[in-house]
Amino acid sequence: VTGPMSVGDFPDPAALDAAVTAGVCVERDGVVQFSHPLLAAGAYARIPPARRQELHRRAAAMTDALEQRARHLALAATGPDAAVALVLDRAAASARARGAPESAARLAAQARRLTPPGDDADVSRRTMDEAEYLLLADDQAAALGLVEPLLAGNVGGVVRVRALSLAALTTLDPRAAVSSLEAAVAEPHDDAVLAARALAQLAWQRGAWLGDVEPAVDEALAAVARAEAVDDPATLVTALTTAGLILSLSERPGAADHFDRALAITDRVPLAVGDRIPQVAYAMERAWRGDFVTAERLLGEARRIVEEQGNEWMFMRLNEFDADVAMRRGRWDAAAELLEAALADAVGYWRARGLVLRAILRARRGDPRGADDATEIRASPAAVNDPLMSAAADFALGLLDHAAGRTGEAADRVARLVSSGALAGSRSAELAVHIPEVVAILVAAGRLDEARALGEGLLRRSVQLAPWSDAAGGLCLGQLAHAEGRLEEAQTLLVDARAGFDRMGATWDLSQALLAEGSLLRHLGQRRAAGEVLDRAVGILAALGAEPAAARARDELRRARPRRRRDDSLTPAESRVATLVAAGLTNREIAAQQFTTVATVEAHLTRIYSKLGMRSRTELTRRVTDGSLDLAAD
Repeated sequence: VTGPMSVGDFPDPAALDAAVTAGVCVERDGVVQFSHPLLAAGAYARIPPARRQELHRRAAAMTDALEQRARHLALAATGPDAAVALVLDRAAASARARGAPESAARLAAQARRLTPPGDDADVSRRTMDEAEYLLLADDQAAALGLVEPLLAGNVGGVVRVRALSLAALTTLDPRAAVSSLEAAVAEPHDDAVLAARALAQLAWQRGAWLGDVEPAVDEALAAVARAEAVDDPATLVTALTTAGLILSLSERPGAADHFDRALAITDRVPLAVGDRIPQVAYAMERAWRGDFVTAERLLGEARRIVEEQGNEWMFMRLNEFDADVAMRRGRWDAAAELLEAALADAVGYWRARGLVLRAILRARRGDPRGADDATEIRASPAAVNDPLMSAAADFALGLLDHAAGRTGEAADRVARLVSSGALAGSRSAELAVHIPEVVAILVAAGRLDEARALGEGLLRRSVQLAPWSDAAGGLCLGQLAHAEGRLEEAQTLLVDARAGFDRMGATWDLSQALLAEGSLLRHLGQRRAAGEVLDRAVGILAALGAEPAAARARDELRRARPRRRRDDSLTPAESRVATLVAAGLTNREIAAQQFTTVATVEAHLTRIYSKLGMRSRTELTRRVTDGSLDLAAD
């Protein structure tokens, strides 16, 4: 016997004592087992084959645990055995249900090997079971290795539909995915549940990925109708989730109703390969609109579900979704950590997508490594089939050009993201967040007609993107109005945009609105108001580490606060005190260094605050640090 067993069941107590004394075996809580796995393996290898099979048959009879009994029966089998293969089927399904897809795949492989010769239908079915479990375990290459021979052969019906559906999930080419799923939907068979699933998957791939939204709406709604006609909650969840997202992309009403219906029943069903997690899809839709609180809550629920079900391939994707929302919320350090975790495991399309997010984050921070990410994106297989990837890489490079003052080159690069035709399907909504940055660079480059079209386009997408699109469209058109000299109109638009982003907690967008509003206020001659707005922009951007934008904000702030008149300037003594305060010295330390009294230092500070319009040493220190106050000039 090579596995753990009860002390009371041990056949030779004297031998047990000798084994424990020698350190070969250990006893814990009445259970005996070998002290090291290698000892167990060695003992197992020395058992003659017939005796070993007999021991496994006895062990199978002694356990009520389905998976353990199935493993023993498989090891006891002397050849193909239809009855044992059925037990292994049930055990694989049990392992999948408890969140162990790797174990499920191994059990399915054993079931396939023990299927009697000539039973081609069961071999094909078990091959697909194993492939789907492998995909859930994030072993895409192994899954494809099983599916491709099936598709190359004459297999048809249900198994072919499953194989075509899995192939669509693993391709990098959206056109190939849709073609595969169209063939799956057209394949004759009598499984109504599978038919509804295949149609829902086709609607998702066609609408969300390929961007052919209108026919995808009809397919998604038809999938819901088919799912409602069969008694399978999991199928209904994935169909409702698909319809919710595709309706949102079509800018038709009704998306929230479908998502809510899916969420109401999702806890009762396990996920299958190709199913859409409603919490994730709804979180995406909420984030597009700027409802980040709901998006974060839904993503948290999705993470719980994924952990419970052992859905390995979704962990990496959740890290990317969470990073995307964190970037919008201004939690850039957290976003960077999530992206590092995602990119450690991501391959293919998902690696390229993660690199896009990291390249943009790095470029906003002025980090030249963003160019390295862009280079990898361009060279990736995903970029060959998906023009979005190359356009997104150009966008990140354009942000770096803008930071370096190369405005014309920057405008050429960033405009490709919105003019290349790449923004199809869900990407159109997902990357709309970058349109205000594109507009700001286009305005700086004097390309006002392009900027106007983008701003007006955002305002027309309120059904899909409001309230975020209302604020974002206002920011775009406010910057345009400023450039064209319509200053009062620009002020109204920018104030409303800033207030909208503030309510949403859209930190990055808010910083851009504050920078645009502060620049406008300076041109209106409202220098004090401009200083207050720009102070806030500098504070946000500095906290984010967005140095290029922070430098622009500090430059605007210096222009908004020119050198004071001579009769308003600090005296030499006051300037020395202010310099020491900004350096972090206490009043007592300053008094000792200047050979004066603490009371005199306090009097100097009172006059300094009055002259400079400040209220605290913290504000004085911040203005010296950000460059908006030059004490040497005073």
